[in-house]
Amino acid sequence: MQQFLLQMAGEPATGKSSLARRIARATGAIVLDKDHIKAPLVERGIDSDLAGSLSYAVLFSLAESILKSGHSVIRDRGASTERFGSMGGRWQLDQRPLIG
Repeated sequence: MQQFLLQMAGEPATGKSSLARRIARATGAIVLDKDHIKAPLVERGIDSDLAGSLSYAVLFSLAESILKSGHSVIRDRGASTERFGSMGGRWQLDQRPLIG
């Protein structure tokens, strides 16, 4: 299977995480969820807004490292072209919805 980077996007509680896990099981991709990075930061007293920004930085660094190692990645958070930054250019993200 060809390597890919998939960005899950949608409203809260619409099944993004469940779908991401199903796709990961079927393809061997690695799911990264910003909330799993942000929650421990907030629990340790870091301001929620700062923790959100930091968690995006960590998430993209992890995604880039995983992609460079040859694995596919599924990001389980809302998409924003500003947040993809230089990684988006390197990986030529296609932001068209898979399911319309």
